[in-house]
Amino acid sequence: VQNTLFIYATKTAYEFLGGLKQTRIAALAYISCTLGISSVKITATIFIVMNGRGAHWTLQPSFLPGMCVGEVVDLIWMIFNAVLPVIISYCRLKSDYPLVISIGMKEPKYISHEEGTELSETQPLRTGGGSGSRTKYESAMDA
Repeated sequence: VQNTLFIYATKTAYEFLGGLKQTRIAALAYISCTLGISSVKITATIFIVMNGRGAHWTLQPSFLPGMCVGEVVDLIWMIFNAVLPVIISYCRLKSDYPLVISIGMKEPKYISHEEGTELSETQPLRTGGGSGSRTKYESAMDA
């Protein structure tokens, strides 16, 4: 639902559907069918939970031979919620521009108090560290 509303709100057009108008028609048709079949399935599921058995209308024979109405509802729901999203996402993958995320920062500069020059992280320290000398912020700890 959110992706369909995003496509509609941002006026996204797909040429393989025929442009903006046909993209919006396809988006509204998809969301209408998905919400319709989902509401029928939820209604049938609530009836099963409350009564412990399937609703009478779900057990009736359907237009598909060997399947009852409840099975057809489940099949249509599965197509709209499992199969079509994969196909739609693949088509959008091929049509939309990818999102590029770049993480970076400028190299920090440090000012040497002794010389007044700038140092960077790639330059070695001139004092302190393992040389045995201590800067004014370092002190030996006695325990």
